[in-house]
Amino acid sequence: MSHAAYWWGGEPIWVTATKQGAPAAAMFWVGSDAAVGGVRPAHWHSYDHAIPFTARIDTLLTWLDLPAAERPRLLMGYFEEPDMQGHHHGPDAVETKEAVLRVDSALARLVAGLKARHRYDSVDLVIVADHGMALISRANVVYLDDVVDSASVDVVTLSPNLSISARDGDNDALLAKLKQLPHVTAWKKSEIPARLHYGTNPRITPIVAVADPGWMIVWRHARPDSYLGEHGYDNADTDMRALFLARGPDFKPGATIDDFPNVDVYDLLARLLGITPAPNDGTIAPFLPALR
Repeated sequence: MSHAAYWWGGEPIWVTATKQGAPAAAMFWVGSDAAVGGVRPAHWHSYDHAIPFTARIDTLLTWLDLPAAERPRLLMGYFEEPDMQGHHHGPDAVETKEAVLRVDSALARLVAGLKARHRYDSVDLVIVADHGMALISRANVVYLDDVVDSASVDVVTLSPNLSISARDGDNDALLAKLKQLPHVTAWKKSEIPARLHYGTNPRITPIVAVADPGWMIVWRHARPDSYLGEHGYDNADTDMRALFLARGPDFKPGATIDDFPNVDVYDLLARLLGITPAPNDGTIAPFLPALR
């Protein structure tokens, strides 16, 4: 779905940048291989997890070596780790920690490349993660078919965030049934807490529910999930918190800021690029104490 331009309802930062004369390059950033609004980055690659992290960094550095007239002002890179190992082995597993070190080594290669090009002190580096990871147990499950017949509902996503609707249209009755499930919080689409910024899009199902951290919603007749780590829980839970680090000429050394929603990163990147952000749910405010 990420390859389909129609799926993307917002304006990605590389589209905003390109439209305002700031060339962009993306190495696997989600959505960057789709022509969102008819626009792609000047340089991009279709996602291929087989390409080593080192090669991804070298590609970014190669783009940075382009002549000034062709050189991107925004370069973005993506790593699927430690997410994959966190899912398969759990957030605290040795395999997950090794994946963190592989990413760390890739970032060290990037820093070394910037220093070799005498650019380390002239570029802003922003390192982000999209979510945290919670440890889950096969013992911590609730069964959806304890309260609903699978033939009576349409399920878009199951766990830990459940997107569901009643086939007969009686979503009030469905909500009442879901409220019987332990370790699950369910809402009508119109009653989802505003802090979640979720519920106004027409794609959202009439009923949305989320499991308590560490719990999973499953069908009794489904094959057991082998995952030991999961995300998608309420973002108020500390296990869902994500990494944010930044360094460069536009940032105050040693500054720290309070927690913020990840959607705010878009406005930060727009500020760093000197471009006008498209309308969005974010704000630059959380970053102002750390900006020069």
